Amino acid sequence: DRIYAFEPSRANQRLFRKLMEDNQVPAGRVILVDKGLAARPGMTTFSENTAGTALDGAGSCRVELVSLDEFVQNNRISAVGFIKADVEGMGLELLKGAVETIRRDKPILSLSIYHNREEFLGTYELLHSLNLPYRYEVVSHCLPWQNSELVLMAFPRLPAGT
Repeated sequence: DRIYAFEPSRANQRLFRKLMEDNQVPAGRVILVDKGLAARPGMTTFSENTAGTALDGAGSCRVELVSLDEFVQNNRISAVGFIKADVEGMGLELLKGAVETIRRDKPILSLSIYHNREEFLGTYELLHSLNLPYRYEVVSHCLPWQNSELVLMAFPRLPAGT
């Protein structure tokens, strides 16, 4: 129905808008949100970098943080079917702020887990602790000789007979 794309970097926002325009994506189909996703609302700073922005408290660009649960509730989003996140090491923080949405809607998840040890180990651990009916796979979105771009895919298990 609608896609919400979270991008705190102004440079990446410009690239995103141009990409949507170049590909003639209808206005309103993809909504760009100029916030970062985290476990709880707040503010942080980062360094502007089109190669990958880490909301790590370093740098001079300020950005508002919002939890996905809060965003879904405040925008009256009735159902979330898919969450794809590559948030430069903030994946576990994003996940902590999306627990209620994941519990409620059981969306398909595509979560990058390669930025740091906490994200790599903690993402599956947190999801598993929720005891939800998911099937998990780790996939690599890179060439076989590279060791990056690892993604944890989580697929909700459908009830028998559906």
